[in-house]
Amino acid sequence: MHRREDVVFTPVVRGQPGHDAPLLLHCHPGIADKNLILFLHGFGGRRYRTWGHLPGYLFEDCPDASVALYDYRSGSRALLPSSAIDLRDLARELADIIRDADFTRVVLIGHSMGGILAKAVVKDLLESGSRCADDVPTIRRIAGVVLMATPQAGSLWVPPVLGAMTRNFRVLRTHSRFVSDLTETFWNRIDTSGRRANDPLYEVSIPTFGVIGLRDTLVDRLSSSLDLLRNQVKNVRATHRSIVKPKSRQDGAYAWILAKIQECFAAAYAGDAACRIDERVVQANRWSPLPRRQRLSIDSQKQLVWIDDPGREED
Repeated sequence: MHRREDVVFTPVVRGQPGHDAPLLLHCHPGIADKNLILFLHGFGGRRYRTWGHLPGYLFEDCPDASVALYDYRSGSRALLPSSAIDLRDLARELADIIRDADFTRVVLIGHSMGGILAKAVVKDLLESGSRCADDVPTIRRIAGVVLMATPQAGSLWVPPVLGAMTRNFRVLRTHSRFVSDLTETFWNRIDTSGRRANDPLYEVSIPTFGVIGLRDTLVDRLSSSLDLLRNQVKNVRATHRSIVKPKSRQDGAYAWILAKIQECFAAAYAGDAACRIDERVVQANRWSPLPRRQRLSIDSQKQLVWIDDPGREED
């Protein structure tokens, strides 16, 4: 990961430091951002070219968040077997970056296959059980996911001949094993509405949103809105490519995405105590310097408080 500080969002061009890094991080100077907006391009995409002005707009309109762009070889850059990395391995790499980075709230934005990669990162974090340096499960750092023209059930457009050319293109086939496993994980283990954080049926709550292009001829509406409630979806007059390139800040898709990202960060901040209570209580009670007749709990306002515990013995 290469970090740079920008007063104005400026893409890194070939020959500049960090150009070849998998992840380029744009930070506001002098601000210790704890929020991160992470962009994942799709099949045949590029780090900056895919998104147009979208990363720059969000960098300027979210002064409390850094913006990162991930790059991986796909499309014509991945035709040689030695140049392509399996999508599962890319997800593991990203999961490790999120675990080791100094960000506590991360929103993933994926376009097309990049959305599938975003879901694969969540699945890897959930199944690996990885923990950050503060011993909090890394999955708790994912504040939200935005899927833009993402074929969650695969795409009918993928012909067999192209699927045979590269491993990562095969995952885009309709009901491929890879996307089916992701769908099953999200259905059974993750509250994607963000409204059932305390529901015992789900292991984690991650608000997930979808942006659908009404002129998208590559991904149909059913596939791009799979398992999303109506208020989690935004329909816009856009093609598969133009959907991620807002023409201005007044663009309907951009205004909606900005609002959802801000909601994700606000909800994650407000719910930190509730989401991480088990880990914090365990650690605090284990190493508490206070008399052992007290223990850490959570009150009706979801705040951490010390309460009397007569069942404990004093030292």
